[in-house]
Amino acid sequence: MDVGGATAEGSGEPLLVVQTALSLDDLVPLMQQPILRDRYRLITFNRRGYGDSRDVPWQASITQDARDCLAVLAAFDAAPAHVLGASYSAAVAMELAA
Repeated sequence: MDVGGATAEGSGEPLLVVQTALSLDDLVPLMQQPILRDRYRLITFNRRGYGDSRDVPWQASITQDARDCLAVLAAFDAAPAHVLGASYSAAVAMELAA
């Protein structure tokens, strides 16, 4: 798996939070809300080229990011899962669902 910083916190049904294209931290305030933290197992990772993930010589791809989501879910034995995304990561979530 070429993604980095994958973590899982909490218990309950898995919720994969896919980072947006702008920042690693855009969705952190939402993930800190008790309604999510108390109900779900929050799974996060750094998309390729962000944080401690491996840099890539090509542009981001919604399809590749969706494949990475599958790898993260497999690594945490968390499929099926709820998926949360916003902006770019919403497109990744839709590709993952398809």
